[in-house]
Parts: sequence; C-alpha cells; structure tokens
Amino acid sequence: MYLETQRGKEGMKTKRLNAEMGTTAGCTVRAMESFPEATGIKGDAWFGSVLCASELAVRGFQAVLRKPWALPESNHFKRYSTQ
Repeated sequence: MYLETQRGKEGMKTKRLNAEMGTTAGCTVRAMESFPEATGIKGDAWFGSVLCASELAVRGFQAVLRKPWALPESNHFKRYSTQ
C-alpha cells in the first residue's frame, strides 16, 4: 500500500514530478515507482487523465483508467452508444 500525505495546494508544489505533470499524475507516478514489482494500475476517472496515462506508459506501466459512466453496463453508455 502506498500512502502520501497531501499538504495542500502550496505544499504539494515542491513534490517531485508535480511541477511537470500536475499533482494527481505526479502522485500516481510516485506511487507506482515506489513498488518496483508493480506492472500496472487500475483506477477510476480521478487517475484517468491523458497526461497521467501517458506518463505511466513511458515508464513501462500498464494502466486501465476510466470513468464509471464509460463502463459498458452503465445507462450512459447505452444511451450514447452507436452499437
């Protein structure tokens, strides 16, 4: 388990990677890097930015990151699906 204490907007600016990619992506990448045996992550929309996914990918991690409404069994998917 990885736990990182959040220190507010100003306090988080000095954390490694946050200036380059933002706080959520930075925290996610730091979490994955803290587990050398890890190969990937599953997460919801909180982790699902394109930047976060691409930063994980360039570091060799696999990621499944999606919004709950994007799940095939949800009503939203059925309403807007072209299938």
